[in-house]
Amino acid sequence: MAIQDGRMLYIYIPGRTRNRQKVREPSQYFRDYFDEQFISNICEMTNYYAQSKDINGTFSVNPDEFEAFLGTVFYMNLYGMNNCRRYWSNKSRVSLIADQMSLHTFEKIRRYLHFVRNEEDSGNEKFFKFRPIIDQFNRVAAKIEMEEKCSVDENTIPYKGRKSRLRQYKPKKPK
Repeated sequence: MAIQDGRMLYIYIPGRTRNRQKVREPSQYFRDYFDEQFISNICEMTNYYAQSKDINGTFSVNPDEFEAFLGTVFYMNLYGMNNCRRYWSNKSRVSLIADQMSLHTFEKIRRYLHFVRNEEDSGNEKFFKFRPIIDQFNRVAAKIEMEEKCSVDENTIPYKGRKSRLRQYKPKKPK
């Protein structure tokens, strides 16, 4: 049950030792996972990769552009068109996305997006390109206060693709 106390919104959670918990804005949760330092590191790695691929190019992404890119990707996931270019096309233009950044900028960031330098590959870790994201999310998750009762449910999703180094044979997997 949500209660308004002045301008602050609180929610009561039955059975908790602290009955009043402040409800946070979605952007505050986003900042927990994507803090300024993490976004700056992603921009640095992306710019390094872009420069290594296109020596004469002038592409560079800054933290504000990258945050706009992330917001665009999140919104695209909710909106659900099957082709990224449709958000900018005249027939199916989505102004919330198309006015945020140009299609050219979006595609450049998507093309050059990197989290580590490729030279850092030791050859024995499958996820080395995503290791900074995994480590960041694990650090944030470790800070989250656990509930007294926690339930984890595993759901196996059928995989129809052919290329994956991580596939496992599971005879009882749903079809």
